[in-house]
Amino acid sequence: NNSKNFVKNNKFKYVFFPLNTEPEVALLGYGRPYRNQIETVRNLASSIPVGWKLIVKEHPNSFGYRKPTYYKKLKQIPNVLIASSFCDANTLIRNSDLVAIVYGTIGLEAILMKKPLITFCDCPYSIFSEKMVINSENPWKLQQDIKKLITNYSFEEKQLISFIAAHIECSERINLFTDLLSKKSRHKVSQSISLTMQYEKLAE
Repeated sequence: NNSKNFVKNNKFKYVFFPLNTEPEVALLGYGRPYRNQIETVRNLASSIPVGWKLIVKEHPNSFGYRKPTYYKKLKQIPNVLIASSFCDANTLIRNSDLVAIVYGTIGLEAILMKKPLITFCDCPYSIFSEKMVINSENPWKLQQDIKKLITNYSFEEKQLISFIAAHIECSERINLFTDLLSKKSRHKVSQSISLTMQYEKLAE
């Protein structure tokens, strides 16, 4: 599935919802009320404006792990389209009219691309103005939250700059994924700092 051709050949408004891997802290910890992603998709699909579609994209790390019946259940939900896990997420975000997430870095990417963002848990992006991001805590009010966000959306660059600057100011340069968590095929910041020193920086 070529995401660029898909977007080019299908002129309709849509919400982009990326699935999370399972098990993962994003669902088990932060997004506990939304652990059942099929039901989250069902509620989201029934809450979007009439005529809109909901594009659901599988997480690349989940490719081949879920049973085919999982996707069959998703396909049975009206207004839902399933994108390949290999589709370019940036293209799907850039051409969307709204992005919805439980938790994940795609939320920040959506903000950077000036897209309205709905979150389903109290994540770092919830700090932004409700003109940019709404944390929809009540499933019964999701339709109202979506309408409010797309009606009042306004990109506030100063908030984004402050958010990024605060992370730079308060962070430590460590190789969390490659060194501390020993995950392969991840980007590593070139530095000679020892593993012990990295742990000390993180602990401090």
